[in-house]
Amino acid sequence: MTARLPREMALLLAGSAVFAGWSAARLPAPAAIVHLPSTPYDRDRSAAAEFHFFTESAARIPRGMSVVARSEPRDPVRETRLHTAAVALLPGRRVLPAALWGLPTPEWEAQARYVLVYGPLPAEPPGDPVATLPGGSLYRRPSR
Repeated sequence: MTARLPREMALLLAGSAVFAGWSAARLPAPAAIVHLPSTPYDRDRSAAAEFHFFTESAARIPRGMSVVARSEPRDPVRETRLHTAAVALLPGRRVLPAALWGLPTPEWEAQARYVLVYGPLPAEPPGDPVATLPGGSLYRRPSR
């Protein structure tokens, strides 16, 4: 029994060393670790771009208004993620989904007064242009 103990310990130590090396390899560069992030999502480029897009649009959408966030080109999976981010980053607005769980929700999207389009300008604007923002554009639909 004592002869197997060193071999088992060596195997456990080798496995621990592999996992420690793998973890260390996934760390950002030392300069990036001490750098203050400009957004809470700096390590994820797409999330950081969405954060800037929604924070810029928040100043242009009045509180209490309904808003929908959609992507260009249309992608229900991405629009589900945009909806989640919009709920968090547009407080005081009624955020309606363009898609939920990867499925389009056109009946809810049609109810929104403001439309945020993340991506290039759409071929057919969903309303009157309000602003061109970093990463997308903002439109206002006429009152009904």
